Amino acid sequence: MNRLNSTLRGISFCSLIAMAASARAEDDDVIGKWLRHFRIGGSVMLNVSTTFKTTGTFNVNRQPPSAAGGISYDDGFVGVDKTGNAIPPGGTTPVTTFWGYSDASQVDAAANRLTFHGTDSFTGSGVDKISDTPLGFDMVYAGTFR
Repeated sequence: MNRLNSTLRGISFCSLIAMAASARAEDDDVIGKWLRHFRIGGSVMLNVSTTFKTTGTFNVNRQPPSAAGGISYDDGFVGVDKTGNAIPPGGTTPVTTFWGYSDASQVDAAANRLTFHGTDSFTGSGVDKISDTPLGFDMVYAGTFR
């Protein structure tokens, strides 16, 4: 029985090699026929059902307003200006001229204050089930580059 299995494996292996060589010869002929071939088609997926679930606390990573650094807020930014936020003559703390805000309500002129708001994280929880029959469209161009 072992000898029969070994012989069948050898015949199967040789058959696969012969089929691959034959397919390769046909491929060379088919490739010549497929030069500059264009095809348009459609696709339909049936019985697609997906459930999305999101729970937890997610951190918000805000990018600085420039490569030099700074802080981005939900409604504005304060960045490093071209002086590197130098201390002005007669001053005691660094200042910047590279800043911006979104709404006039952030300015409190009486208190000489500008207020920014920032979100560090948010909490989400929810489940969404989607059942759909998506339709698709495809275009194919086949050719050789010489």
